[in-house]
Amino acid sequence: MTKTITKVVILFVIIVASSCTGNVAVTEKESKAIKEVLNFYNGKCHRSKGFENKNGETKNYFELEMKKSDLLEKNKKRAKSHAGNIAHLFYSNLEDEKSNYNQIRVKITLNDDTTSDYVFSDEQLEGVEKIIPKVQEVNAYIETDNIDALSDTFNKSILLEKKVLAKLFVDLKDKYGVIKKSEFQGFTLRNTKQFGKITSVYIAQVREKAALSMILLFNSVNHELLSIEFE
Repeated sequence: MTKTITKVVILFVIIVASSCTGNVAVTEKESKAIKEVLNFYNGKCHRSKGFENKNGETKNYFELEMKKSDLLEKNKKRAKSHAGNIAHLFYSNLEDEKSNYNQIRVKITLNDDTTSDYVFSDEQLEGVEKIIPKVQEVNAYIETDNIDALSDTFNKSILLEKKVLAKLFVDLKDKYGVIKKSEFQGFTLRNTKQFGKITSVYIAQVREKAALSMILLFNSVNHELLSIEFE
């Protein structure tokens, strides 16, 4: 009798440690990358790494499960973008060991035991790394009130009046004060009919009187700015 196997999934998992405080089966650069995540989010983490073979294709992955993080507890609705930040912090600090992994997996477990799982490919994370310089550029224009330069970063198909853009940031400064710090806090990815692949970048904008959440929407391919939103 011949048995046809239409789908085979082989999963191998190496459990490294119950917290991210040890260095069992972890390289020096992986340990450094984990510390960068913990420096940002505090809390505790559980890490594992291994590979998955699915339909003849092998994916090497590293997974971080984050727990007991006050920042994540306070931003439950932003779990997806924070998962992106966790993956970015880890992956970007691997340096020449990035090629060891096709995927970075992130699990967020909250105090009420609800969990959410996310998978980021190396291509997605490399794309975010390429867009970071543009994010820094936009932040610099906003912080220095360089409206002309900021306007030039927008996609040319977007009809944007400079005076409207200028008024937005004048009003924000009048209400909340000058910007003290701008901090990258993650991203999400999606496809649209009008602009194709979109990267939404989340920025914590700390001003004199309040901390604002700013979202920058970029074309994922050419890195043109599409929108600036505040929550």
